[in-house]
Amino acid sequence: MVQRIAALLIVVFVFSLPASAQDTSARAAADEYLTVVGTETVFPRLKSEILDRMLQLEPFQRPEARDTLERIAETSFDPEIIRSKILDRVEADLTAEEIQPAIDDNKTEFGQKMVAMEKAASTVETRRYLTQHWKQILEKYDTDPEKTDAVLEIMDVTETLERTTKTAKTAALTVIGVRMKSVPAEQRPPMDVVASKIDEAIAKEQPNLLKLLLADYLFTYRSASTEDLQRYLDILKGNRMVSDVFYNALDEVANVQLEEFLTEVYAQTDLDPETSYKTSK
Repeated sequence: MVQRIAALLIVVFVFSLPASAQDTSARAAADEYLTVVGTETVFPRLKSEILDRMLQLEPFQRPEARDTLERIAETSFDPEIIRSKILDRVEADLTAEEIQPAIDDNKTEFGQKMVAMEKAASTVETRRYLTQHWKQILEKYDTDPEKTDAVLEIMDVTETLERTTKTAKTAALTVIGVRMKSVPAEQRPPMDVVASKIDEAIAKEQPNLLKLLLADYLFTYRSASTEDLQRYLDILKGNRMVSDVFYNALDEVANVQLEEFLTEVYAQTDLDPETSYKTSK
């Protein structure tokens, strides 16, 4: 599951029962699942990836602006808040009985071996390295056709490309939506036009995105054999419904926290939206 989470965003789960009637055993099982699959390595990345991008913008080069940005991020991307919100959503959609098989599969020696590979590749430092050197990584590790095919099948089963592009679009819409709050209504572009432009930009970059993701997965599973990957595929397929719920919950929470973060940044820094998005030379 950790490897499926590259970023941020959206499927809304509706609570069909009052809070007092929620299945507490489902929450406990969901919490155990997050621990077993190593999702805690993802939470720091949410903050670091946003900060990395924001700190490249000219207004945030000033020390006081950096301090404000980092302080807001500490609250908006607090790991415990994110974890709690994920559990809120998952316990409304899954029972403990539905989650338990996924826990059991990932708790095995083999399951933990694969989780360890994913956790090692999910650190902030490793993600930065992968982003900067993905072309060299792809050239180095895309040498075994059978193993590459197995990795591509994992990406297909987990809908990696589709989910990543969806995340990118939703994050972009969130950023633009927050920016537009300070723009007079008559000056705002129609959001369907904005969405269409984002779709065009993503489509243009999709071939390179696919290569980047392949490099990511090949690097992550570089010590796994083709047989390991085929065995892992069986686990992924068997627990797909459960992992989808968790992935979507994280996606939604990440987007909510991103919107909260951006709103607070603009409120506390009093920056003009257009100026704040001019990258430094």
